[in-house]
Amino acid sequence: MEGVRKFKEDVANKSSKGDRVLFRKNKVERIHGHGRLAAPGKVSVTGADGKEQIVEAKHVVIATAPHRASSPG
Repeated sequence: MEGVRKFKEDVANKSSKGDRVLFRKNKVERIHGHGRLAAPGKVSVTGADGKEQIVEAKHVVIATAPHRASSPG
Protein backbone atom coordinates (compact mmCIF):
# COMPACT_ATOMS: atom_id res chain seq x y z
CA MET A 1 0.00 0.00 0.00
CA GLU A 2 2.93 2.33 0.69
CA GLY A 3 4.02 2.06 -2.97
CA VAL A 4 0.59 3.13 -4.22
CA ARG A 5 0.57 6.16 -1.90
CA LYS A 6 4.06 7.22 -3.03
CA PHE A 7 3.07 6.83 -6.71
CA LYS A 8 -0.02 9.01 -6.14
CA GLU A 9 2.06 11.72 -4.42
CA ASP A 10 4.66 11.68 -7.21
CA VAL A 11 1.99 12.11 -9.90
CA ALA A 12 0.30 14.93 -7.94
CA ASN A 13 3.61 16.75 -7.40
CA LYS A 14 4.57 16.56 -11.09
CA SER A 15 1.13 17.82 -12.10
CA SER A 16 1.32 20.71 -9.64
CA LYS A 17 4.76 21.79 -10.88
CA GLY A 18 3.51 21.67 -14.48
CA ASP A 19 0.60 23.95 -13.58
CA ARG A 20 2.97 26.53 -12.10
CA VAL A 21 5.07 26.56 -15.28
CA LEU A 22 1.98 27.03 -17.46
CA PHE A 23 0.65 29.79 -15.21
CA ARG A 24 3.95 31.67 -15.34
CA LYS A 25 4.30 31.19 -19.12
CA ASN A 26 0.78 32.53 -19.77
CA LYS A 27 0.96 35.33 -17.17
CA VAL A 28 -1.83 33.82 -15.07
CA GLU A 29 -2.12 35.01 -11.49
CA ARG A 30 -3.08 32.36 -8.94
CA ILE A 31 -5.06 33.64 -5.97
CA HIS A 32 -5.76 31.31 -3.06
CA GLY A 33 -8.93 31.65 -1.04
CA HIS A 34 -12.68 31.19 -1.09
CA GLY A 35 -14.07 32.86 -4.20
CA ARG A 36 -17.45 33.80 -5.59
CA LEU A 37 -18.52 35.55 -8.76
CA ALA A 38 -19.41 39.10 -7.68
CA ALA A 39 -20.37 40.58 -11.08
CA PRO A 40 -19.42 40.12 -14.73
CA GLY A 41 -15.61 40.20 -14.80
CA LYS A 42 -15.34 40.45 -11.00
CA VAL A 43 -14.54 37.81 -8.39
CA SER A 44 -14.68 38.29 -4.64
CA VAL A 45 -11.94 36.29 -2.91
CA THR A 46 -11.69 35.82 0.85
CA GLY A 47 -8.20 34.72 1.89
CA ALA A 48 -7.16 32.56 4.83
CA ASP A 49 -6.65 35.75 6.85
CA GLY A 50 -10.35 36.63 6.41
CA LYS A 51 -9.67 39.66 4.21
CA GLU A 52 -11.80 40.05 1.11
CA GLN A 53 -10.51 41.39 -2.19
CA ILE A 54 -12.33 42.08 -5.43
CA VAL A 55 -10.39 40.94 -8.49
CA GLU A 56 -11.29 42.25 -11.94
CA ALA A 57 -10.29 40.38 -15.08
CA LYS A 58 -11.36 39.91 -18.67
CA HIS A 59 -11.14 36.12 -18.26
CA VAL A 60 -11.73 34.26 -15.00
CA VAL A 61 -11.06 30.59 -14.23
CA ILE A 62 -12.30 29.19 -10.95
CA ALA A 63 -10.65 25.91 -9.98
CA THR A 64 -11.29 23.75 -6.98
CA ALA A 65 -8.80 21.54 -5.23
CA PRO A 66 -9.52 18.15 -3.76
CA HIS A 67 -9.56 17.95 -0.01
CA ARG A 68 -10.12 15.25 2.51
CA ALA A 69 -13.64 14.86 3.77
CA SER A 70 -13.83 14.70 7.52
CA SER A 71 -15.82 11.93 9.07
CA PRO A 72 -18.42 12.79 11.70
CA GLY A 73 -17.46 12.27 15.31
